[in-house]
Amino acid sequence: MKYQFPLSSARLSFQPLTLDDCADWAPFFVDNPGLVYVGMPNPGDPMEESKTWIERQLKRYKESGWGHLKISNSTTGELVGNAGLILRPTDGTDLLEVAYSILPAHWGKGYASEAAVCLKEYIHKHRLSDRAISIIHKDNLGSQWVAMKNGMTPGKEWEYIGMPVCSWEVIF
Repeated sequence: MKYQFPLSSARLSFQPLTLDDCADWAPFFVDNPGLVYVGMPNPGDPMEESKTWIERQLKRYKESGWGHLKISNSTTGELVGNAGLILRPTDGTDLLEVAYSILPAHWGKGYASEAAVCLKEYIHKHRLSDRAISIIHKDNLGSQWVAMKNGMTPGKEWEYIGMPVCSWEVIF
C-alpha cells in the first residue's frame, strides 16, 4: 500500500480494513438514508454488503495502494466509519479522491470533516498531487458541507454510476 502509518488526527486513527471488520461495518447498511449517495438505493443483507464493501477496498489496496480505511475513535477504538483516498480517472488524469462514509450512529460529531481534512493534508504533506477531489451526489448536502469545511469548491457536474454528482476540488 502507499499509505504510511501511523495515520491519525486529533480524535481518529486510520488503519487498513480487514474482513474481521465486517460485523462492525455492517450497521452502515441498515436504515441508512445516505446509502443512495454511495450508489446503493436498495442494499441487501448487511453482512454481505459489508463484506463486498471491504473486499472492494482490499482489491483497491492491491491494485493502486489506496482505498477506504477504517477510522476508529482513538480513545475507545470504536469504529466510526471508513475514509480514505481513492484513485479516480478524471478528465484524462488520475486524481486522488478524499472519500468518507460515517456510521449513522456517529453522524453529527464532526468525524467526516476531521477525516477529510486529515486526508487532504496527507495528500499535500506527502506531495501526492497538486489537487484533491471529492465526488459528491448533488443532493448530499451533508457531504457538500464537509467538502466546504475541507477548503474545497464545487466544480464540474456530471453523471457517475448513474447518479448526478459534482466534483469538489482543492488545489494546493
